[in-house]
Amino acid sequence: MVRRLFALAILFIAGVATAHGSTLIAPDNPAIVYSPYNWSVSHAAAISPNPGAYFRTMFTGRTAVLQFDAATMAGPASEIWWRVDDRTWTKTAVAGAIALAIPADALGNPDIPYHTLEVVFKSMDIVANRWNSTGFWTALKLAGIALDDGAMVKAPAVLPCNLLIYGDSITEGVRTMGESAVMATDQNDAQQGWAYLLGETLGCEVGVVGFGGQAFTTSTIGNVPAAPLSYDLIYQGRPRSFSPAPTLVISNEGFNDRSSPGDSVTAAATAFFKGLLAATPPSTRVVQLEPLPAITPPGTSAAIRTAVTGIASPRLSWVSTAGIFNTAYGADSLLVHPSGANDQSLIAPQLAALLAPYLRPVRRPGAAQR
Repeated sequence: MVRRLFALAILFIAGVATAHGSTLIAPDNPAIVYSPYNWSVSHAAAISPNPGAYFRTMFTGRTAVLQFDAATMAGPASEIWWRVDDRTWTKTAVAGAIALAIPADALGNPDIPYHTLEVVFKSMDIVANRWNSTGFWTALKLAGIALDDGAMVKAPAVLPCNLLIYGDSITEGVRTMGESAVMATDQNDAQQGWAYLLGETLGCEVGVVGFGGQAFTTSTIGNVPAAPLSYDLIYQGRPRSFSPAPTLVISNEGFNDRSSPGDSVTAAATAFFKGLLAATPPSTRVVQLEPLPAITPPGTSAAIRTAVTGIASPRLSWVSTAGIFNTAYGADSLLVHPSGANDQSLIAPQLAALLAPYLRPVRRPGAAQR
């Protein structure tokens, strides 16, 4: 609250607070670039249940206000990071209106006709409903961006490749901030998670689809079905679009299968992989990571690998993660969730090095080498 009042005060002092009309940029405006695969976008709202989801745009004018539909937001409210003109990130709980501070040195500067805006879904409470849209839930629901009367938006460039990453709490950045904070929203930060960071490290847009507690055979505390039943849905009843075609699909599902019989894990993983291969074009590669963390039972990993080898598709690969996650460099008391520093400095860079070769398409038999 203090930060928000301070931001509003800056806007007023700078002479940009106005009671005049404004331009409302609808969520489906083509100048807003959304992270791929984890948003449902319509004229009325852009909705995502996934921390790590993001959007960005460029805008003119001297004021900007994010507008969210927070009427059905479960408590504690989900949190976002936002920044304007590549300045310091600001953490804010989701509310109906969030006024953004534009850097003073960029206001009225004729050399800076457009300002950049970036917003990242930081965190939510994983024990609250995040799947059923008919009640209170934790999803972001962007209703629009209010700008000065007559202001314009322009689409920023998009990166040349697209990642789609499935997984559990480790994938969505749970406890990257430790576990001492009272509220889970303050313990969790997807922006510090290895999955979100892979986009930056590999130079790709990234769609993070992490649901704490999920696996091939298990649903989550927040009502999300097991991976084979939800991979093609953004939330209940809302199909996921696989367009543009993912360059690479990465799965870190599996740790939460540790109590399930091996044959049921293999069967469920097989259904998941076959579904993904059918939903994506021949140019898309699919990688199953040996599930992080390192304490995943060997039998569980073996059951998943059996599914990979059984399908025997050149588009589907198993990647060992042995030694990638060292808990000595930061983890929670369960030795399951890496710290943000561990993700940023060690896990994400190591995974990026392992996964970079899979950004190249599968060579067809007889195709000329380039």
